[in-house]
Amino acid sequence: MDFTQVLREEIMDLQMEAKDKDEALRKLVDLLEKAGAIESCEGFLKDVMERESEGPTGIGNYIAIPHGKSKYVKQTSVALAKLKEPISWETLDGKPVKIIFLFAVPNNDETNHNHLKLLSQLAGILSYDEAQEKLLSVQDKGQVINIFESRK
Repeated sequence: MDFTQVLREEIMDLQMEAKDKDEALRKLVDLLEKAGAIESCEGFLKDVMERESEGPTGIGNYIAIPHGKSKYVKQTSVALAKLKEPISWETLDGKPVKIIFLFAVPNNDETNHNHLKLLSQLAGILSYDEAQEKLLSVQDKGQVINIFESRK
């Protein structure tokens, strides 16, 4: 599975307004439900929040990668938010978050194989400062896809 297969334009919001982490996650979960990737906002959000309580998902450089492995996920997907204003988040470098990648993974994810492969692909792309800078300034959903396709 390739990262560009799970990051679709209909589950991106490049102008998200959210006052805090809870509101941002709620809006991303709503996008996932509207796209048909999950079957229960409440159920999936509960699983994401449970994972959040286990440790920080803010990887630094204004990026967070929360995720939920859940029976409510119908298809592995990644929702993306680029926030209008940074929000407070538990991060490794203490900086606020401007970009959120929310992974939605079904419980039967081939023993985590797809999930881990996708996380690895994302981490590889985000290891390039140039890719991070482009993501922070991107205004078009098609450009987001291009950033990831150009790094394959």
